Amino acid sequence: VLVGEATGGAANPGRPFDIGGGFSVFVSTGSPVSPITGRNWEGTGVRPQVEVESSEALGRAQELALAQLLEDGKGGEAARWALEALRNRAPAPDAATRQALAGEYGTVRIEALADGLQLRVGRRPPQRLRALEGGLFHFESDPTRRVRFDRGAGGVPVAVELLWADGDIARHVRGPAQE
Repeated sequence: VLVGEATGGAANPGRPFDIGGGFSVFVSTGSPVSPITGRNWEGTGVRPQVEVESSEALGRAQELALAQLLEDGKGGEAARWALEALRNRAPAPDAATRQALAGEYGTVRIEALADGLQLRVGRRPPQRLRALEGGLFHFESDPTRRVRFDRGAGGVPVAVELLWADGDIARHVRGPAQE
């Protein structure tokens, strides 16, 4: 399945030929024919089956591939989570929510940024978090990893849970790491 915009329509190969006096002329040396349409695409390009702006093509192609995997009964929970992340339109949490969620959760640190949250574990590179519906977050770099905040009385976060698509959960209680 082709996803994106129509190609430029440059089908006919060729090359410049020297005609003397410092001039050259480009001459077509071939004219391919599509075995599917029986026609040449010079000037018209190849039209995709799914037309979207080129800037959206990769995400749309990934979405279509994941949806097909799930329809075929393959990919499991990881594919479902990745598809949910691609289709996600949940807004980033507001500044007050970001500040409330930020803090130390044992060896995990949640940091409030100007436009979102990030998770740090020790000296590992920070992982930017993207909001999902229902108070969940996913790692921007890996949509098959999720983060859930456990809120206690009054809605105050008491723990953070790191979730994997295979069902594993790592729970980290709020407060400094115990030595």
